[in-house]
Amino acid sequence: MIYFVYDILSLSQARSMELKLNITTKGHIWKEIGDYLFDFHTGKTDNTIHHITLEQFNFLNNLSK
Repeated sequence: MIYFVYDILSLSQARSMELKLNITTKGHIWKEIGDYLFDFHTGKTDNTIHHITLEQFNFLNNLSK
């Protein structure tokens, strides 16, 4: 398990990543991550750390490019 630190993202980057994730094949499978990104960019959570796997990190990192 690794930590994905959301405070390295701006709110608009988190929103963009959440929208991109939603339309991928992983969007439904990793709904919890999408929900967390949504909550982060809308201010529903102030928690800036979320646990994800290395596979998830790499996938999200590619989405941010």
